[in-house]
Amino acid sequence: RNPSGDWRPYLPTKEIQYGKEDSQSCVSFSACNSLEIQHKFITGTELNFSDRWIAKMSGTTRLGNSLGVVGDTVRHYGMIDETSYPAPANYTFDEYHAPIPEPLLSQLKAEGQDFLSKWDIRTEYVQATKEQMMFHLKHAPLQIIIPGHAVVNFLCEADVANYFDTYNPFQKQTPYTNILYAYKYVLTPKVMT
Repeated sequence: RNPSGDWRPYLPTKEIQYGKEDSQSCVSFSACNSLEIQHKFITGTELNFSDRWIAKMSGTTRLGNSLGVVGDTVRHYGMIDETSYPAPANYTFDEYHAPIPEPLLSQLKAEGQDFLSKWDIRTEYVQATKEQMMFHLKHAPLQIIIPGHAVVNFLCEADVANYFDTYNPFQKQTPYTNILYAYKYVLTPKVMT
């Protein structure tokens, strides 16, 4: 889809993953960022998905979460807009991950299913090697794990992978040897126009 493997023109709005305390939701934030990048690439319009929705529905703990669990959650519950379920101001971990009351929970689930009725989301693990990452970046940006943190790889160069983060500065680099895992989301419209 993107022969250059360069997703810089489609990077999303910068968002931080902490308030008073860290939400420990980097896997959810980076998943949302990957899908936001692809949505902008496909449609030319920028959406901001609710990171909190995916973090809550995937059962994020104070120890974080895993790529596969968050991927399953995205495919099952779908994406909703940030305005539908925003982060509270200057939140604590418990406030960010508080139970979602009814009827709001049912409304958010319906919004997520509406998204899934229009968009197909596939996921797969990718070998975290320079060669494989450069190949798969031509298809979609990659969610990568560096020690203790999940981010989105948007460009691979000769010696480093460039990634989009949820801590300032938002665009950073890391050597390939620092990448532990790579995971790919592929967003495709169900009806091509």
